[in-house]
Amino acid sequence: MRRPEAGDRAERGQALVEFAFAFPMLLVLMFAVIDFGRASFTYTSLASGTAEMARQMSIPGTSNAGAIAAFNNGNVAMAGSNPATDKVVVTVYDDHNAQQGTQTCSLPLRPSTCTMPARVNGAGAAYRGGYVVVTATSTFVFIPPLRGPLGIGYYEPKVSLQATALASIG
Repeated sequence: MRRPEAGDRAERGQALVEFAFAFPMLLVLMFAVIDFGRASFTYTSLASGTAEMARQMSIPGTSNAGAIAAFNNGNVAMAGSNPATDKVVVTVYDDHNAQQGTQTCSLPLRPSTCTMPARVNGAGAAYRGGYVVVTATSTFVFIPPLRGPLGIGYYEPKVSLQATALASIG
């Protein structure tokens, strides 16, 4: 068995100081990876809901509630959405690329607060050859633990995510 020497204690102290410097950087890196994963999931979910809504809106005869349900079912990450900044814009074009109607709705979408634009002409026929464009915008807010403990203070880091989908009516 080796006898402890005076230098061993100093080396243990050095390791503790190195750990104290390295550990916070590793935590920041870990939270950044988690946060960018959350942002990627939120964007993918927003794009999925947008594509589902455009697909439903392209089917003649689809109800307002059916189109909204398609968005809400395809978009699982919008539970904590902010109605002031998060919105969906639905625009309908006819077969001559003329805009026939547009509607902007705040998230979360509800059939009682959002009415989709008509996808039929004055005679009641669907705009065959026309198309629907659905654009959803959402503000992603980064993890709160990264704000206070790291000295960022009350600055709220956020990024605007936008997804657009187009579908032919027919």
